[in-house]
Amino acid sequence: MDLTDKHPAELDFHKMLEEVKSFLEKFEDKFVDGDEKEVLKIELEKVKQRLFDLQMERFAKYINDRGKVENMPDEEKKLQKEMTDLTVRINKFIHGN
Repeated sequence: MDLTDKHPAELDFHKMLEEVKSFLEKFEDKFVDGDEKEVLKIELEKVKQRLFDLQMERFAKYINDRGKVENMPDEEKKLQKEMTDLTVRINKFIHGN
């Protein structure tokens, strides 16, 4: 299945991930100071929390009654890794690591 076969909400989700990646790529190596830096940190914290919530919502679909992950498609595994990687990048951006 490719992106053209997906539900419009799924396409919007992938588009949102691409926008976050694009934003990070654009600003990762830029110096931001003062109030701008604080506003950026606050907004990125919101993005990070929303990303985490979406990730957990998707991930929960694959947890069985014993708490084990089962039947997660490879495409979803790849997407989960991508969301985790984005969260790590956002944390580095926020904390300057």
